[in-house]
Amino acid sequence: MDEFIRSEKQIRRKQAVRTMICMALLLLLSAVLYGCSKTEETGPAAAAAAGTGARRQADGYGVSEDKKLIVYTSHKEEVYGPIIREFEERTGIWVEVRDGGSTELLEAIGREAGQQTCDVMFGGGVESYEAYREYFEPYRCKLSDKLDDRYLSSDDSWTAFTELPIVFIYNNKLVSAETAPHSWKDFLDDEWRGKIAFAAPGKSGTSYTALATMIQVLDMDERELMEDFITALDGKVSAGSGEVVDEVSTGIHLVGITLEETAKNGLPKGRISP
Repeated sequence: MDEFIRSEKQIRRKQAVRTMICMALLLLLSAVLYGCSKTEETGPAAAAAAGTGARRQADGYGVSEDKKLIVYTSHKEEVYGPIIREFEERTGIWVEVRDGGSTELLEAIGREAGQQTCDVMFGGGVESYEAYREYFEPYRCKLSDKLDDRYLSSDDSWTAFTELPIVFIYNNKLVSAETAPHSWKDFLDDEWRGKIAFAAPGKSGTSYTALATMIQVLDMDERELMEDFITALDGKVSAGSGEVVDEVSTGIHLVGITLEETAKNGLPKGRISP
């Protein structure tokens, strides 16, 4: 019940991004799947402690306030590490990084509003940022004029970093390329029930984007679509996008939905672009 109440509050907050009915469905699915996940939830106290703890650590090194930066990121260390190090070398600004799922981190930002525990959010889908637009201050990058307008928000609340397509993956030892899902609707077929690796939307921005895409692409009633997809998952949910790849590669699940970049990791597997 508490999870459902929290979902209702999230729906009211995200009206600018989806119609009320679409967001209700997305958050309902998120609540159902998240409740099935066995991973530990990051609560408000832990989220706030991460940011404030980082600032205390910076204080311990004698770093002045104008030389501290707290970055929340959903990227892997191999992505953000070189960027953070170069930034520190160029600016002399001390950076503390907190990583996690993009939806999980955005939820933390929403709970921490006004506490200044996060300065910059790095990573996550545009759909997720639009849903949490109210928590971000506009900022126009000096190189924005060199970017295509489609990679910029109308009010400078976010700037695109990469374009990462969502792909379908399958275990190529257990599933042939011909029989693997080739469309979003294929995942609703009974033959894939309980065999789909899909990360909890309550933590993964990739899954949030996947659900939004599914709603836009399939000519179905939104509520019926979400109910059918929940049935297809059969109560099984992956802890994160990385786990989706691992579970398909090892045969725990036969097929999955994830980012193309993430799909390149792990054991050999088949990949299909919808």
